[in-house]
Amino acid sequence: MSPRFIDSRWLVLGLALFSVLAATVFAALSTDEAALHAVREGGPIETISAGLHFGVAALALWLWTRRGGMVGAIAVCELLMGLREIDAHKAFTTHGVFSTKQYFRPDTPGMEKAFSAIIVLLVIAAVVGSFWGARRELKALIARRAPAIYGLVTLLVTIVALKEVDGGPRMLARIGLPLSEHVYRYSLSIEEIGEMFLPLLALAVLIQITRAPSGFPAPIVMDETSAGERIAPV
Repeated sequence: MSPRFIDSRWLVLGLALFSVLAATVFAALSTDEAALHAVREGGPIETISAGLHFGVAALALWLWTRRGGMVGAIAVCELLMGLREIDAHKAFTTHGVFSTKQYFRPDTPGMEKAFSAIIVLLVIAAVVGSFWGARRELKALIARRAPAIYGLVTLLVTIVALKEVDGGPRMLARIGLPLSEHVYRYSLSIEEIGEMFLPLLALAVLIQITRAPSGFPAPIVMDETSAGERIAPV
C-alpha cells in the first residue's frame, strides 16, 4: 500500500462510503431471512465488530506505551466501542447505563441508579482524560491540517450517521410509517456492516496519527526582499 494512499485526507471517507456500498450489495444479494440472521443482535457481524474493536484497542494501547499521545485516546474509545458491541453497558442493569430510563423509571432501584451514574462518570473521565493528555499532539495535528484530523472528523460523523440509521425505523414506526421488511433489511444491513467498518476506520486514523510529523509547523518568516524591493530615498 503506497504512502500516498495511506496519507490521503480522504482515506477514511472512502472506507466509510465503501461500507455503505458493501452493505447495499450484501442486502441486495441476500434473502430477508439470511440478512436478518447475519445482522441480528449478537449475530456473526456484531461478533466480528466487537473483535475488531478490541484488536484495534490492543494495538493502540501497545503503541501508546511506546509513543504516548493521541493513540491512547484511540485505545480508550475503541475499548469502549468494543464493550458496547457486546452490550456490556446493559449488563447487570435494568435499562442500561446510557438510557434515561435507567435514572427516571421507578422500577430501577436507587443503588442501581447510583452505580450506573458512577459508571457513566468513569467513562466520561476516561475519554476526556485521554484526549486532554494528548491535547498538545491534537493541537499540532490540527495546526498541520494532518490527514488524521480529517479522518477523525469523518469517523465521528460516521458514528452519528449510523446512530441515526439505527433509530430511524423506530422513529418512523412511532409516527405510523413502518418500513417494509425489504427496506428494513437494507437499513439494518447498512447500520450493522457500517458499525463493523468503524474499527477499520479507527485503524486508518491510528496509522495516520503515527505517520504524522511531530510538533507544530514552523512559522513562515519573510525577509525584506521577499516582500518586494525597498525604494531608496531620492
